[in-house]
Amino acid sequence: AGAAIRGVSVWSSISSPMNKCIVINASNGVNVEDSVGFNSQGNCYYLEVANELNNTFKNNLGVLTYFPEELPNTVVAGSFGYDPSSSAVFWAREGNTFRNNVAVSGKKDVAGFWLTPNLATSSISTVFDGNESHSNYFGYNYSGDDGLTMAVTRGFLWRNTVGLNSNGSPVKTTTSDTLFY
Repeated sequence: AGAAIRGVSVWSSISSPMNKCIVINASNGVNVEDSVGFNSQGNCYYLEVANELNNTFKNNLGVLTYFPEELPNTVVAGSFGYDPSSSAVFWAREGNTFRNNVAVSGKKDVAGFWLTPNLATSSISTVFDGNESHSNYFGYNYSGDDGLTMAVTRGFLWRNTVGLNSNGSPVKTTTSDTLFY
């Protein structure tokens, strides 16, 4: 069994947002549940190296994320078509579970959920179910071209400037049973 992060509140001052809330770096089997991240710069909940597998983000709330991102290594991000000047409340990668999370009030160019492939190859299935994005610039932003193959189910996207975005990339992601408002 992996580490558990449960019931944590990560807050930053109103006048000075911090860089990220909860970061999983090159770790597998971590459970992040029932936590709140508030007022971050870059990404609030983040899988950093793109090799993390079998981690679970469940029932978390991310509120008020600003860009630009401050990535020390833009090579990995760039391989997925990620623009380091953009940000996300949740950066979701394949091979992990994201269930019943809420992303609220990402500022200019911020996605509620940024979905990207994983560099690690694995037979671990991706679960992306019941996640809600509202009042962000992008509801769900897909990148990674046809390398992104996850299924997105039971989403609730409302009051985002753009509901779904793939920057014209031919992703193989399916989105079903999702409500757009």
